[in-house]
Amino acid sequence: METHPHVLTRARHRGSFVELPQFRAQLVDQEFERFGGPPGPGTPEDHIPAAVIANDRAQLQRDTKAALDYAQRLVAHRTPIGEMPLTIREVDEAMRAVFRCLSKYYGFLAGGSLAGPTPVPQFDWLAPFRFAWAVPTFGLLRDEFDP
Repeated sequence: METHPHVLTRARHRGSFVELPQFRAQLVDQEFERFGGPPGPGTPEDHIPAAVIANDRAQLQRDTKAALDYAQRLVAHRTPIGEMPLTIREVDEAMRAVFRCLSKYYGFLAGGSLAGPTPVPQFDWLAPFRFAWAVPTFGLLRDEFDP
């Protein structure tokens, strides 16, 4: 996105809210400007500047450095674990940074929002456990290889 910032235009951002008439154009424009776009519609540079995207990427890299270094050294290169401790706080901070960045850009590109960083089941995942699949009359099929 840094190399093609002209894609992140005010018109594209407004287009994400076309099916949501409750959002007035003024509110959508304010959101665009809060994201880093220039004030007022119709300016020649009516897109998010590459510098804003670069700053977000740099911030994400700073916030996830400890977890990324740990993953690269321990998982990818099998560095002994005693040489590089990683705390739960560092993992949590990295995950929060990823979610902040994801929610910002997801909202801009998709016109929606993410409910939260915790996954939420989209169906009744307990349904298969509410009935017995092996009833008392259940019998395994036997073939010539069974004793």
